[in-house]
Amino acid sequence: MASRTRSAAAGFTLLELAMVMAILALMVVVVGTRLDGLLPGKALAADARAIGSMIELARGNAASRGRVYAIRYDLEAGTYQLFGPPPKELAEQDPTGTGGPGPWGLYPGLRKSLGRGIRFRAIQPMGLDLQQGGELAVRFDPLAIEGSHIVYLENEDGEVYSVKYNALTGLADFSPGEAVFEGNDG
Repeated sequence: MASRTRSAAAGFTLLELAMVMAILALMVVVVGTRLDGLLPGKALAADARAIGSMIELARGNAASRGRVYAIRYDLEAGTYQLFGPPPKELAEQDPTGTGGPGPWGLYPGLRKSLGRGIRFRAIQPMGLDLQQGGELAVRFDPLAIEGSHIVYLENEDGEVYSVKYNALTGLADFSPGEAVFEGNDG
């Protein structure tokens, strides 16, 4: 009988476990937000990977669904947004998928913002002039032959990171510094 009472008293109650978990979660949030300030290069690389993911999403959707997709970068606001065919509820009203408010008549989708202290330095579309301000839309076609571009990001310390997308290979490469197009790029 004594062992039963002792084992029950040695455990934790659900309330105690919940309080410990809440304290740990709070510590993770506080420490996590402070790490961005301590590791500005890591935040820069994280934003580059997020842009690369959006590029891969646009390219993958265009190829698999046989429809045009686009990403519009707003260099001043530090945002980028995916555009594509109409959502299901509008598809009947717009069967061609070109009556939307976005670039090439596409419809707005997922929108992201750059992290604190990160900005677009410039965007270099393949074969076009470097763009350092305003908005720029990049088109991804179903044949996956359009969309080559380089996104240059910069943090408050002047560090630069590049996201280089090659439409011919379908690869998005991330690298510190300023990437350039070479003769065999798409």
